Amino acid sequence: MLQLADRFYPSAALFAWLHAHEWGYRLRLKGNLRVDTGVAETTTGDLAKGVREAYFPGVRLFASGVVTHLGIVHDPGHPEPWMIAMDADSTRARVLDYATRWGIEPMFSDFKGRGFGLGDSHLRPADRLERRVLIMALAMYGCVRIGRDQACHPPTPLEKKPKHRTIRTTGAFASSPAAWFRGSHVACAT
Repeated sequence: MLQLADRFYPSAALFAWLHAHEWGYRLRLKGNLRVDTGVAETTTGDLAKGVREAYFPGVRLFASGVVTHLGIVHDPGHPEPWMIAMDADSTRARVLDYATRWGIEPMFSDFKGRGFGLGDSHLRPADRLERRVLIMALAMYGCVRIGRDQACHPPTPLEKKPKHRTIRTTGAFASSPAAWFRGSHVACAT
């Protein structure tokens, strides 16, 4: 299991939990954290100043001295460097693993204010909230599935005419909701 977290979440307690459960991690760090590289004690921000790439094995973070590996990458055009704490030896590729976190951002956006309005629901009972999230996930899956089906099977010229405004339902999606999940791993033929 690989845990990815933004710079607002890393703490000594989180590192302790990840180490205790033997989870891999790529955690983005703020620039104001105390770090001891074994050569000097400074902050993560000072360590990253003027650096394009740097890798530090076995650094100590926080006052408690949490041991981790640190990778810093500052690509051209980006306002800030990525300072990533990780469980494995730091390399450019492992620092860039953090980018996979952005794959879930559109879903969070859809669940919150850009679509389903989960935060506006004011639901408190856990069972009701769980059911709402399940329904939203199924609805999102159905929308993505229809969109993929439309992309894989473009409409015919007859279907493009304005008087024929129907959603093309071909393949597994047309049969039943249970069939939505069968074959969901199948991609468009190239």
